[in-house]
Amino acid sequence: MKGWFVGAGVAFLTCGGAQAQSMVPAHNGSCPSGTSYAGSGYCRSSSSDVFVPAHNGSCPSGSSYAGSNYCRSSGGRGYVPAHNGSCPSGSSYAGSGYCRL
Repeated sequence: MKGWFVGAGVAFLTCGGAQAQSMVPAHNGSCPSGTSYAGSGYCRSSSSDVFVPAHNGSCPSGSSYAGSNYCRSSGGRGYVPAHNGSCPSGSSYAGSGYCRL
């Protein structure tokens, strides 16, 4: 196992080897599309997709709505919440209150 990355209230578990996994909390007992229920209130994805909570039903640029109040970004690009509308150095504002890393 490589380690945990926590951002935007979502925990991501990255495992060593050829394929990464991500874990996101289930939303009212349901999981976003492309994931499966892993127990203990979590959903598991066997792809390198990144999931972030949707903000008022909208998703940041470069991601798509995945259901269960989540947005999915393929290709492993991560997002962090914007702080008072500004983003950290090296990232860009992606809309819906997020910065794209």
